[in-house]
Amino acid sequence: GTGVEKKDEGRAVQLYKQACDGGNMRGCTKLGVMYEYGTGVEKKDAERAVQLYKQACDGGEMEGCTSLGWRYQHGTGVEKKDPKRAVQLYEQACDGENMWGCNNLGAMYEDGSGVEKKDLKRAAELYERACNGGYMHSCANLGYLRRFGTGVQQDLKLAKELCKKACDAKDERGCDCVASMNAASAPAALVASGIHLALPERDCDNDLDDDNDGDVDCRDSDCRWQVPCLNKGNPFAIPRLRDSDDDASGSLIVPGR
Repeated sequence: GTGVEKKDEGRAVQLYKQACDGGNMRGCTKLGVMYEYGTGVEKKDAERAVQLYKQACDGGEMEGCTSLGWRYQHGTGVEKKDPKRAVQLYEQACDGENMWGCNNLGAMYEDGSGVEKKDLKRAAELYERACNGGYMHSCANLGYLRRFGTGVQQDLKLAKELCKKACDAKDERGCDCVASMNAASAPAALVASGIHLALPERDCDNDLDDDNDGDVDCRDSDCRWQVPCLNKGNPFAIPRLRDSDDDASGSLIVPGR
């Protein structure tokens, strides 16, 4: 709805289709997004979205490659999950200067998914490349690695700078990182600013329901900012991978993307 009288998703679909039919691969990617989320079309169609992402990727549109890689990674709109194929597509996208692809490739190396082995150093390099390329989610990912010295030398000052850079760009994981670092160093200041820290760190890693609310340890939102809950197992953590690059390229934002 920018620069027009009103938002018209159906008209957007028509224009994306016209562009795609005319050989504009960016239009194919955007049309795929519309089908994936059922925006401006009759219904969601994951398989049609995958077809369009493939068409865009084959035509040299790198966001289409990353979008297709995401679908192979998660098994949506394709026959089955295929992490190795996802890695290939992320590599292709990253080599083509798509920073979202570099970020997701970094996460695959960090997890050891679809690659020969986990490689934290390589993950950090990819996050740094994407961060320097303007992909703020990668700045937050690199900030976490710097904070804990994972695959890189620990540097708390740099970690906070990276996370703040992401947070200033309204990246939720970056803000989560900044808040958790503040909580670890100055919980009283956080409480004063309105962030609730109901449970001390020791109560977030003892297999007990300390406040009798039915949630144990990191399942309890009151443990969100505590150190034991910043790594895997925290259901409130912001993921390292994203299914869009809307913070980097100004691409269309649709519900859930």
